[in-house]
Amino acid sequence: MSNAPKLLPRLMIRVGMLPLALTFVSGPLHGQTWNDIFGPPPGSQDQWTRHFRIGALVGFNFKGQFSITGPTPGSSNPGGPGKGNHTYDDGYVKIDYTDNDGDLTVNWGYQNTNQLQGGMLNFHSVQSYATSGSSGGSVDGDPQVGLELAYGGKITRLWGGALGWEFGFGWMPIDIENQLSGSASVTRLVHQYDVGTVILPQPPYQGSFNGPGPTISGNAIDLGTETVPAAISGSQTLDLNFYNFRLGPTMQWQLHQRVSVLASVGAAFGIVDGGLKYNETLTYTDTTTSTISGNSRDTEFVYGGYVAGTFLFHIERNGDLYLGFQYMPMSSATFSGDGREGELDLTGALYITAGFNWPF
Repeated sequence: MSNAPKLLPRLMIRVGMLPLALTFVSGPLHGQTWNDIFGPPPGSQDQWTRHFRIGALVGFNFKGQFSITGPTPGSSNPGGPGKGNHTYDDGYVKIDYTDNDGDLTVNWGYQNTNQLQGGMLNFHSVQSYATSGSSGGSVDGDPQVGLELAYGGKITRLWGGALGWEFGFGWMPIDIENQLSGSASVTRLVHQYDVGTVILPQPPYQGSFNGPGPTISGNAIDLGTETVPAAISGSQTLDLNFYNFRLGPTMQWQLHQRVSVLASVGAAFGIVDGGLKYNETLTYTDTTTSTISGNSRDTEFVYGGYVAGTFLFHIERNGDLYLGFQYMPMSSATFSGDGREGELDLTGALYITAGFNWPF
């Protein structure tokens, strides 16, 4: 009995709120919906006619196909016999500040002790080489990260959802590396220089245009070419920027007050810009080496189609978070040069996208 004075006011408040609750409940019973009472849910497809998305794009299942298509040239520039600026795989002999007065130069350098034979210094320049072993093949690329943009709109109501359209753009840097191992048959040019009685510094040695330093003959003697075996190592890399564009119809369904799904299918095309970089090392039986590096660049057009699904999570009236999946198979892009070839295989490309969506 002592609690009755405290319970009575609470009971009166609850009884007083009953008519208000019945008013809200009776609304739907008279043909009204919760949207009529509270307004449309945030980001509702009925409220907005356009949308714009921006987010991260993660690509999977890119493949690189690498091959040696023929004899591969070296990257040094030995020039012809006589006076001049000569660069080799194991050194250089160039014109100095005296313009090689007396046919001598201080502007030279060498790499290995076995280049010195008697009073002559030999330099080598790879002309070409043919490989065997693991010098090519298919390489699966790691996941690549880029950027996605999309803009679209609603056309009409259909099948319990909204029929619309969407144009999308994606940018993705792609880097796929092929590790080389195997053997090679190397053809290299040999030039010889007279060093006379000069005592040479221990290699590796690099002289300069203005000296000071020991002088050797600046005139190259051409000894022709030789073919020697070598082991090959290093890498070939597809270093690319992939720009893709897609356009197609969409269907959007509201699954929950704050969740909707957007499905799309259509045509896609892309531009692949970049090339094949290579950095290869030839190691000979005497442990000396030659390093060959370079790149071949091009721009390739690719085409295909796409299927996409996107989940939208409405967080405010005109702001969504989204998570999407895309399957976008396209034709391949091939980059070749200097006897090497790299192909970007896009036939199984998959993407995950996530970011922000603004309906308006």
